[in-house]
Amino acid sequence: MSLAASIVVLVIAGSADDSVAASVESAARAVLGEDGRVELIAVGSDPPDTESAERATAFDGVVELSWSADGSRARLHCYMARERRWVDRDISFGAPRGGSERDASERGRLLGFAAASMFVELVEPVTQPSPSSSPSVTAPSRGEPSPEKLPSFHGRAIELAGAAAVGIGGTASGLGATAGFRWQHAGPLWARLFVAGRTGTIPEAQATTRAAQLGAGLALSALDEASSAWVLGARVDAFAGFLEASHFSEDDVQPDARSRWLPGCDALLEAGVRLSQGTGIFAAAGAEIMFGRTDVYTHGNRVAVVAPLRAVGELGFRAGF
Repeated sequence: MSLAASIVVLVIAGSADDSVAASVESAARAVLGEDGRVELIAVGSDPPDTESAERATAFDGVVELSWSADGSRARLHCYMARERRWVDRDISFGAPRGGSERDASERGRLLGFAAASMFVELVEPVTQPSPSSSPSVTAPSRGEPSPEKLPSFHGRAIELAGAAAVGIGGTASGLGATAGFRWQHAGPLWARLFVAGRTGTIPEAQATTRAAQLGAGLALSALDEASSAWVLGARVDAFAGFLEASHFSEDDVQPDARSRWLPGCDALLEAGVRLSQGTGIFAAAGAEIMFGRTDVYTHGNRVAVVAPLRAVGELGFRAGF
């Protein structure tokens, strides 16, 4: 039985020019050897994983080759047919240097070598130790947990979450929701826009509250967004906050409502886990502060203070696209 590997490389339209594709093929053939088999196929768009996996019936695996919009990063989305799992490798090259043919060829050779090397490891024979030798581990451990497929990388995401707040040194408790949009700005730094709303009560004033926020901020990811199945990071936001308090008691003819706008900011830590196709769940916890004090009066008497400092938490869902 031949131990040579065979792979099919799907070059996604617009991802590489002819010189890059040719270099990928030649480098892969050099790694796999004379008995190896490499087939390049140009596809019009990124195919579904199930469709790509079907191509592996006569091969040891499939490699989807695509590039980022600015051409500085290539992505190898590899299907290991024998292990029935997906592995992603992202290779950064930095900014293109004038688009020279030599530069393109060097990138192609590196990608071809990286793709083929993964499949060579799968078919290498395992040498049995002699009876007198000490036991040793020569193959990667199968006991380490690894997802069947790492989530695809996305440079934009929408997020929806439930939110809760508790006042520190005053009244400001509330429950609500938040919705946001974030996009990758540079490396691990993301920019974001969001809206949020919460409702609550002020028992001392027999009042209900409605709060809204509209703001923008920055988020920093501590893990590689392109390959990690986990999410860990932090974010800071600045926002305009609206608060309305409505009081109604037996001696009132109609509810008495007062409202105001105040600026504020927050800082939260984020953690979560990615699911397939770039979706995931996350939780966030931290604090927010309003730049102003709000006293609550009923019938001319101050009965409560809306705390400017609050502990906040979120639990939600994020989807990349």
